Amino acid sequence: MIKIAAFIIPKRKILFKIINFKDKIKKKFGFQPYLLHPPHCTLFTMNVSNKLLTKKKFFNHVKIKNSYSTVLSIKKTGVFFNDPITKGNTIYFKIYKTAFLKILQLELLKIFSKYKINSKNKFKYKWMNKNVKKYGYPFIGIKWIPHFTIASLKNIDLNKEKIFIKKFLSKKNNFKEIVKKVHVYKISSEKHIYLWSINIRLIK
Repeated sequence: MIKIAAFIIPKRKILFKIINFKDKIKKKFGFQPYLLHPPHCTLFTMNVSNKLLTKKKFFNHVKIKNSYSTVLSIKKTGVFFNDPITKGNTIYFKIYKTAFLKILQLELLKIFSKYKINSKNKFKYKWMNKNVKKYGYPFIGIKWIPHFTIASLKNIDLNKEKIFIKKFLSKKNNFKEIVKKVHVYKISSEKHIYLWSINIRLIK
């Protein structure tokens, strides 16, 4: 069994902006969860059978109707307070949730969930456990908030954290880029190991 993830990797301005914030947090608060993770938007993470790796050549593209815009847009910042995964406050760049992104996530889950191995770990909420059982990932559909994570803040001075978050939420952004690929990674603790890429094929 291995843990894999499907990521959208940002380019140019978005990438540099995320890295810049990661550096600021490290200097200000020291090591925090997610700081070592490469900048990415998670479409899903999933425990799968090792058999998937022997068949990865068959998963080199995903089909999406060309009537959907593949433009990824960021205008806002956000915070997941009391993140159920880290138990900290996770700050991120919020991605505008388009029909394209929703369909992309579901199409990929249809492919990969055939190889999922459900974890025995239970989540706090019933809807999370229900989604994990069906898809192998808890945040699906309306429960999925597309975003680029920067870091999760925890075990730091509360006043300093409050000031930092308030300033962060006041930031205005206007980033756009076209999504052409999804990247599959192997997740091992804090390590993210690139496996292969999936091209987004637009069809009529």
